[in-house]
Amino acid sequence: MDTDQFHELHAQLLPQREEQFPTKRSRDKTPNGSINTKLQLSAALRFAAGGSPLDIMLTHGMSRQSVYDSIWGTTDAVNKTKSLDINADGAEFPSHKEQEDIAKGFKAMSSAQFDQIVLAVDGMLVWTVQPTAVDCEVMNVGERQFHCFCKDKFGMNLMAGCDHLCQFCWADVKHPGKASDYLSFATSPLGLKLEQPNSNIVKNGHTIIGDNAWVPRPWMTTPIPGHCITVNDNAYNFYHSQVRITIELMFGIFVY
Repeated sequence: MDTDQFHELHAQLLPQREEQFPTKRSRDKTPNGSINTKLQLSAALRFAAGGSPLDIMLTHGMSRQSVYDSIWGTTDAVNKTKSLDINADGAEFPSHKEQEDIAKGFKAMSSAQFDQIVLAVDGMLVWTVQPTAVDCEVMNVGERQFHCFCKDKFGMNLMAGCDHLCQFCWADVKHPGKASDYLSFATSPLGLKLEQPNSNIVKNGHTIIGDNAWVPRPWMTTPIPGHCITVNDNAYNFYHSQVRITIELMFGIFVY
């Protein structure tokens, strides 16, 4: 993020930030001085990039509590700022018109001219610290459920979908790291709606693409499994992967 992008983001979040954290405290007193909203945003972004709260305390000159206030305050501000919604009007999923535009974009990048793809989906483990016993008791979930044995990390399973430009179009983070991609997607609000009879969330004749963690549906296309497959099936898998890799690229951008 360059300086101009930082200031643009700050301008969009400022109304929400000022509402949550007034520049003056009660009785117009700020014993240690008010914390500038740009400093709060900087602390939140640094934390999101993997910074330690202890380092942020030193570099930003704020207390540990102020660091966490900045993080969660900025998170709440992002969620409440309409201009930052991933879809128009805060919709959970792209509209049919948006899906048509996305399908054209995927077609342009597909050597096989796949022209009916509206979303590429996958899951990613978002690392967290090991949850405490108190946290687990509140959530009614055992701490081992947050441990992903494949990556040997604690975290949450981020389910996400993107368009041809590697932009988020859908996301859901409700399951601990041990949960499979299929379970996390199938039990998400979007997954449940797609399974309903006569669901029209995905435009008729179009499809979402995912890997073999998903199962084929009228609205979901997956690779053909197996090693002893025909030449045509192998070619299909190649071109399917060529488009599906978009979600992997998006996760790379998101992390780094």
